[in-house]
Amino acid sequence: MPEPQTKRQGRVRNWFYAGLQVFVPFILTLGITMAFLRWLDNMQPAFLWGGQRIPGAGILFVGLVVVLVGVFVKSFPGGWLVGQLEAVINRIPVASSLYAAFQQIVELATNPKNGQEQRVVLVQWPRKGVWSLAFSPGGALMERDDGVHMLNVFLPSTPNPTTGFFFMVPRDEVIFTDMSVEDGIRLLMSAGLAGGRMNVTVPESERGGVD
Repeated sequence: MPEPQTKRQGRVRNWFYAGLQVFVPFILTLGITMAFLRWLDNMQPAFLWGGQRIPGAGILFVGLVVVLVGVFVKSFPGGWLVGQLEAVINRIPVASSLYAAFQQIVELATNPKNGQEQRVVLVQWPRKGVWSLAFSPGGALMERDDGVHMLNVFLPSTPNPTTGFFFMVPRDEVIFTDMSVEDGIRLLMSAGLAGGRMNVTVPESERGGVD
């Protein structure tokens, strides 16, 4: 008995979707990576290698420049100069926000201990009963006159977690989770799609007084 046409169409559609889920991320990743490598290669000075561009040499050149900048920054004059430049950047409204966000991302990527201090938390936003993913260092910033401990909480936007809102939230209105910072960022950047359904485990000792 021949297979019904609707069943064949459904099978072809499933194959198409399965291929799309592999093909699109692969092509985008490959394209962005190649564009980034070409951008690094284009940073080679014209006087190097006799005026010719050697594929891959740009990565070595940029790496060498980064190391030299690190050596300079670690010196006293370099640290002072960077401090002065940061003071100027902090006076520029848009540039100060971008610089602080990028600096935090780089510090998190290059120093895993900084990421371990951050905790993924749940806060009720934009209204009570609706929970949003946020980040908190976990330590109390201040204590009110009535004894309530307030926490620093950063609520990032989606899909760009470098922007968002900063709150000071009462400790008993925050739920701490065991989700890693990396998983939290991945979940936000994918608008909840990365990794499928993710279960959040809340330690009993940290549930506080949340309804």
